[in-house]
Amino acid sequence: WVCSGQSNMAFSMGVPLVDPAAEATLQRAYQHDPGASMSGQYVNASSAIAAAGNYPNVRLMVVGNKHDCPQPLEDWSANGTGLSVAQPWARASTSTVGSSPDVMGGAAAADGMSATCWFFGLELHVSQQVPIGLIHSSYGGSAVEDWMSAEVLGDGGSATACPGAVTSSMGLPTQQYNGQIRPLLNTTIKGVVWYQGESNAGQDALYSCRFGQMMADWRARWHAGTGGGTDSNFPFGLVQIGPHQASTPGRGSDSGSNATFAIRMGQTDDFGYAPNSAWPRTFMATAFDLANPVGTKCFAGCVHIFNKQAVGHRLAVAARRSVYAEDVVGAGPVVLSALPSNDTHQTVTIRYELGGSKGIQLRGGYGFEVCYLPLNASQSWPCPDSSWVNATIIGSSADTVVVTSQHGPPPGSGNIIAGVRYGFDDMPSIFYGTGPAVFNQEGLPAAPGIWPADQLITS
Repeated sequence: WVCSGQSNMAFSMGVPLVDPAAEATLQRAYQHDPGASMSGQYVNASSAIAAAGNYPNVRLMVVGNKHDCPQPLEDWSANGTGLSVAQPWARASTSTVGSSPDVMGGAAAADGMSATCWFFGLELHVSQQVPIGLIHSSYGGSAVEDWMSAEVLGDGGSATACPGAVTSSMGLPTQQYNGQIRPLLNTTIKGVVWYQGESNAGQDALYSCRFGQMMADWRARWHAGTGGGTDSNFPFGLVQIGPHQASTPGRGSDSGSNATFAIRMGQTDDFGYAPNSAWPRTFMATAFDLANPVGTKCFAGCVHIFNKQAVGHRLAVAARRSVYAEDVVGAGPVVLSALPSNDTHQTVTIRYELGGSKGIQLRGGYGFEVCYLPLNASQSWPCPDSSWVNATIIGSSADTVVVTSQHGPPPGSGNIIAGVRYGFDDMPSIFYGTGPAVFNQEGLPAAPGIWPADQLITS
């Protein structure tokens, strides 16, 4: 498996060691949570690193960031005279997993392994009982454009390029592809896990277009480069980003929620979940609920969430279900419909597809909003920003949640609920009293989304 993206993928196993108090808070918060990890609890970083040597059949390679590579690189140097890998293939051990803090992608072997990549691969190894190879190739601060080949990215104005400006980031357009992906194309792989999006915050359709093009291009090139050894439609896992602004809890636009919600939707081609009909060979873990504890001594900014164990576990169960055909629950509840009451249109019943789970589990009441529009309004879906108000959960069942709002216009006013949204918050978190409400009994959260009322959402 190739693990790629920006700094939250680059986030090394050693980063949480910078704040033992924050780790202790995470351990207390997730000590009996089936969604916390494959063990159902948060394991502190020092213990996880120390245990790495128990899994010698997990093999690791760290490419290291190759920031300045204007031309595609055929291979890395073996003699140290050119660009070389930070850590060649090695058995998992305390030293190869590493304990140094890093969010730039492993410029040196001591920086160690991506935490998300490690926890993902470790769970696959344990659950499938097969050797697992993990190639970590990421770069902190990079945008999706930096990982696209020049032929596919284009200049934003050609017939085949996605229409829009190229994002300015800490990376360089196409150059992470040139130096960190192109040399891997003759290596047969099972699939890719992708954790990137913060540098493209605020983009929705444009990100969907470019990410979709990148996936298609990588698949075609890897298939050709390995002589058909790599599946031409190999699975692509993605992490829906966590906090982006990571400063102000709450759902208002001043908290950065608009930009964060846009990229979270863009990461799923606006479905709000993956796999979906546009990207059937994808799987997803959402990290929107995993903000750091209050007062964390964050490393290079609180956009870097410490709880990568939950991210890796959510990715792994999704892959176990969709890639390895294991009979496990692979994702949180997914919205099937949002239907208003027949009489007054003042309540909405949200029905979920459970994916094999025994039912939803409400962990609070936070996260839902509804919008009101006049019954015969010229303004139709989508609702304007000013029409959204907080909603309250007033009922639930194994697969439904019923919401209403005390903040909307009174019944009989001619205004009706026209839509529902959930998770429109840059950093909903149990540590701020804003933990999202809807999980399943396996501890996996429902992802953010927005839905018109009175409409079936999925088939």
